[in-house]
Amino acid sequence: MSSKSNTFKNTIVGLTLAGVLSMSSMPVHGALGDRVLREGMRHKDVQELQQHLKDLGHFSYKETTTYFGTYTTKAVKSFQKSKGLAVDGSFGPQTSKTLLATIGKSSTPNRGNTSRNPEPSTSNGQTKLTYSRPLILGRSGQDVKDLQDALKKLGYLKIDKTTNYFGTMTKNAVMSFQRAHGLSPDGSFGPASFNKMNEILSGKTSSSSTPSRGEESNRSLTIRIVSTAKQLLGRGIPYVYGGSSLSGFDCSGFTQYVYKQHGVNIPRSSVSQAATGTRISKTDLQAGDLLIFSNTYKSGPSHTGIYIGNGQFIHSSTSTKGIRLSSLNESYYSKHFSYGRRVY
Repeated sequence: MSSKSNTFKNTIVGLTLAGVLSMSSMPVHGALGDRVLREGMRHKDVQELQQHLKDLGHFSYKETTTYFGTYTTKAVKSFQKSKGLAVDGSFGPQTSKTLLATIGKSSTPNRGNTSRNPEPSTSNGQTKLTYSRPLILGRSGQDVKDLQDALKKLGYLKIDKTTNYFGTMTKNAVMSFQRAHGLSPDGSFGPASFNKMNEILSGKTSSSSTPSRGEESNRSLTIRIVSTAKQLLGRGIPYVYGGSSLSGFDCSGFTQYVYKQHGVNIPRSSVSQAATGTRISKTDLQAGDLLIFSNTYKSGPSHTGIYIGNGQFIHSSTSTKGIRLSSLNESYYSKHFSYGRRVY
C-alpha cells in the first residue's frame, strides 16, 4: 500500500513539474496573430485588431475596446471581403497574415517595443518614419518621439522639447495633420497617416498646416453642424453657467454639444477649446469653424461660438439672450474676437 502511494505521489509530482515547465516556456505577452480572435472574446489583442481595422476604414465604432462584438465581426468580414478571403468574421491565421501584410508588418514586434530601424535620410534632412504599430493616446516609445519630431518639424506640434509619450497635445497635432491632408481626423496615427507623412518627408507631397474643407465628406459634415446650431435658435434654451445640455448651455457647453452630435469631440472649457484644432485667421474662416473671443468677462479666452458663414456665428450668449445669432462685425464681438479653430 505504501509503495503504491509513493508511486502515485511521484506521478502527480512529475505531471505537476511537467506542467510548470510547459507553462514557463509559453510567451507571457503574445503578439497580434498568435491566437484566433472571434466574437464574444475579450482580450487586449482585440483592441489592437480594432485599431488596425479602423485605420484601414473597416471598423466604424467611435472607440476601440477589448471586446470582440458585432461591430468587430462586421469589420473583420468587411476586411476579409475586400481581400478575397473566406468571410467568416473570425480573425484566424489567414486573415491575420493578410492584415499584417496590408499594414506593412512582415513580423509583429513585442508589445511595448520602442526600438526603431530608421530609413535613409531624405532630401529635406528629415528621417522617414517606420511603421510598427498604430500610435494612439497613452502610448509611449521611441516611435512616438519620432512622430513628435516630424510633427514639430512640419509646424503641427508647438512644444519646446519632444518626449516619448503620446498625450493630448500630440493627439491634437495629429488631428491637425490629418485634417490638413484629407485624412479622417481621429487622432490615431495609423498606416494611412504614416504613408502620408512619409510622402511629405520624402518631398513627394507638400505640407500645409492649414486644413481645407474642400473634401466632400467635410462639406457634408459642415452642413450638418451648422444645421444643428440653427435648430437650437429660438427654442428658449437658457444660458446656464456650466450648462452643457438642452436644459441650458454656457458658451463652451453649447459649442461642445453641437460638434459632439456629429462625432467631433472638443474639450469642455473655453480655454481648452482655444487650443484645440488648428488656429485660423479671420480672413480664412469657413463655416463650421470654432470662434474664440478673449477678455470678455475675464482675461484670456473666455467666449466661443460656431461660425456659419457671411460674418455670422451662433453662440450661447448671456443669461438674458441665450442662444442667438450674432455678427463678427458688431463692435463688441469685433473688438474681442481673437481667432478661429478648425476642429475637423
